[in-house]
Amino acid sequence: MKNFFTSAFIFFLFIASTAFAQSSVPSETGTVVGRVKTAEDEPAIGLPATIAGTRLGAVTNANGEFTISQVPVGEQTLIFSGLGYKKLSRKITVVADESVRVDAMLEIESVRAQDVVVYGAARRQQRITEAPASVAVISQQELLRATSHGQLTKTLEHQTGIDVAQSGSNDFNVNTRGFNSSINRRVLVLIDGRDPSTPLLNLQEWNSLAASLSDVQQIEVVRGPGSALFGTNAYNGVISITTNSPKQALGTRLSFTAGDFETRKGDARIAVADGKLSAKLNFGYATQFNYFLVSRQTTLEYEG
Repeated sequence: MKNFFTSAFIFFLFIASTAFAQSSVPSETGTVVGRVKTAEDEPAIGLPATIAGTRLGAVTNANGEFTISQVPVGEQTLIFSGLGYKKLSRKITVVADESVRVDAMLEIESVRAQDVVVYGAARRQQRITEAPASVAVISQQELLRATSHGQLTKTLEHQTGIDVAQSGSNDFNVNTRGFNSSINRRVLVLIDGRDPSTPLLNLQEWNSLAASLSDVQQIEVVRGPGSALFGTNAYNGVISITTNSPKQALGTRLSFTAGDFETRKGDARIAVADGKLSAKLNFGYATQFNYFLVSRQTTLEYEG
């Protein structure tokens, strides 16, 4: 019996030491980094970059850059594919504990309407051609080109069937189907499916929008009644704003804006990821007057 317990102890000790030795061996993986541009020499934003045959991948940030970690060593195939671009594949060799840089330039491909996915028309993801209501989609690239002034609402006034009334430097009211005014509140605003309106006033204060322009991925404007799906304040339409997920733009991003009317705006975004877990944190501060504290017109006294 004593020999039996001795043999069992030695066996379990061997198994434990083997498992420890295997766990202590460093995994042979590398990192793939790079930058993707379009044929017009502009960064390809929000473009997926994946390793073929694996679940590894990343999405390009606002500068077109991406980072894929823990890629197995050896020959791999890096695939770039996204809406509006021709698919591109690159053969790469990954070396343990080293970074492989892959820069690519993609050709723009015509987008078919059935490839555009929307959420706000039926409160679920579906192709825009299957949507039961009229939907206008503003992509992230269009936003970055059209919002250099820092006012998201000014971009909406160029969409068909949308009326924007401005009653201050950053006080807007958005409506669809006409009959707009400075106190009209008939369109529901959603950010990632959440209503950010002010509870006391039951309206969206655009000057305190809880999303940075650089973090907005897509805007959908549903023209027409939406109260059956979204409840009150949606009987003229719905504006659904979708922001980037943490993995789509990892790292820290800071921005500061200053201008007329004593405008001061600051934004900070922190995004981290660990395997399947990811999180992001947004900070924002803004102050602005609706009028000039000191007149721009210089008065001149005349002697008479």
